[in-house]
Amino acid sequence: MRIKVRNISSISNNADDKATISAPRNNVLLAVPAFLYAINNYLKFTMQLYFNPAMVKMLSNLKEMLPYD
Repeated sequence: MRIKVRNISSISNNADDKATISAPRNNVLLAVPAFLYAINNYLKFTMQLYFNPAMVKMLSNLKEMLPYD
């Protein structure tokens, strides 16, 4: 029984090359929701500083009741 060993560096896969080239574009696309999420977290933290806990809970429950259409 023979085991065939390949040299990994000699194998070229075009799909891997294309994925490497398009990686920065995917990172930019992911930066948009990450930025919006960071703003949302900052606003939640700021709201908790200035409102009492009952008001914070009421406002968080209110957003679940409003339609998003």
